Amino acid sequence: VYKEQLAERRAAGRRFKSRGPRQKEIQEGDGIPRVNVLIKSDVVGSAEAILDVFDSYGDEKRCHLDVIHYGIGQVTENDIELAQAFD
Repeated sequence: VYKEQLAERRAAGRRFKSRGPRQKEIQEGDGIPRVNVLIKSDVVGSAEAILDVFDSYGDEKRCHLDVIHYGIGQVTENDIELAQAFD
């Protein structure tokens, strides 16, 4: 069952490989708080579940959630530097 669901999601275009940092979005004056999120997990399934939750977030009028990076493995110095760059 899991492999079938994974195959469907891959066919839909979901990529689990890190795409690198996204460009910092500058939206001044909207008054809505922004939370930049960096996701690291031990396995693809965990990252997939977390990304699905973020995809279903529907309260953008109260807070913008931006996934700036996601990946598999240990948190690295590069991850910390990336998070600081988006702070």
